[in-house]
Amino acid sequence: MRQNIIRLGGVMGLAFFILSLWIFPATVDGAQKELLIGTSLPLTGPGASYGIPDMRAQEIAVEQINNSGGVPVGSDRYRVKLLVEDNKYTTKDAFATVNKLVKDDGVRFVRVYGTAPVLATLDFMNKNRIINFCVISEKGLSPKYPYTFRAYNTTYEVLPPYFSWIRKNMPHIKTIQSVMMDDATGYAITDALLLSTKYFGFDLTPNYAPRNITDFYPKLTEILAKKPDAIYAGGGSNWGMFWKGAREMGYGGQFLASTFHTEWAAIAGAQTLEGYIHCQTSLTSEALPKGLRDYRNMYFEKYKEEPIGLSLWGFIYIHVLATALQKAGTVEDPDKVKNVLETQTLETAVGRYMFGGQSFYGTPHQLVSPAYITKFTGGKEVTVEVIPSEQVSILLMKVYK
Repeated sequence: MRQNIIRLGGVMGLAFFILSLWIFPATVDGAQKELLIGTSLPLTGPGASYGIPDMRAQEIAVEQINNSGGVPVGSDRYRVKLLVEDNKYTTKDAFATVNKLVKDDGVRFVRVYGTAPVLATLDFMNKNRIINFCVISEKGLSPKYPYTFRAYNTTYEVLPPYFSWIRKNMPHIKTIQSVMMDDATGYAITDALLLSTKYFGFDLTPNYAPRNITDFYPKLTEILAKKPDAIYAGGGSNWGMFWKGAREMGYGGQFLASTFHTEWAAIAGAQTLEGYIHCQTSLTSEALPKGLRDYRNMYFEKYKEEPIGLSLWGFIYIHVLATALQKAGTVEDPDKVKNVLETQTLETAVGRYMFGGQSFYGTPHQLVSPAYITKFTGGKEVTVEVIPSEQVSILLMKVYK
């Protein structure tokens, strides 16, 4: 009799254990449900050098969030799963991959990377009310696409705070000669340059050079004859040769740019670039939020190479989305998530962000982030000022009113 009771108790205990697994599903890192996030980006083809680092950045952010317990939304907690598709930077593959993510996999939140892929999928995303964190180089955003947001900064966003700082801290600069690549990218950057420099009272003259240029001396002869207070260059990859040539030809004025590559210093020499001012985030700067410095360290440790600057936005956007879902209290209602993105400041684990751009794009769907003014000095990059996102937003409204 006693043995039967023991056997019965064992059976009941086993049954209760199995029932408990059904009622209270096993979780990983405390996350009881799964949140699917999709990304369509170029992993092969002409955009792979940008798409692969962006994918890695998203994966690092997902890993970081899951290791910290997932995303709390309402009474639930979600473990994030990233679904990755290769759009090969073509419109055909972009549409096919987005269709798969949405229709087959049931994804409600997608990041589409590349101007042509984004433009090819805008109508589909809008029709299906998919929150779309796009990466598109042209103005792109429109009230026609209420579920599309841009989660990275173009030159239109970075130049107003940059030239505001230059005007305040380098009042001797009045005339600027710019040189861009003679293509669509160069023209877009020049458009942004002219808008910002005109607002802040600079006299800027644009110049262009072919993208495959190897001899900058003829162009420099033309530019230096104007005796500018500063030279601004952007949109290319071999500016180290340009800066080196300018100093060799006796130019002693200020170098300005929106970006910086360490190989430029290797080509031109650290002394040549001493005092160079740019507005690209330095991932080793102590002025960065710890979460962003952690990203650089995690990336370097995992891939044994420095992350490219643009990849940072793939990392940031995952954290921005996670915070927006938490504030919205839902992963199923895109309109509630959209409202949070449009109206609230998002305090994330990697910094403070908001969306704006109403006066310029006609819709408040452009990510506004802090601006980092960076100086190359003593052979390294030093952040000299951080302009908060709220102040950046005000500057954007003033310049683009």
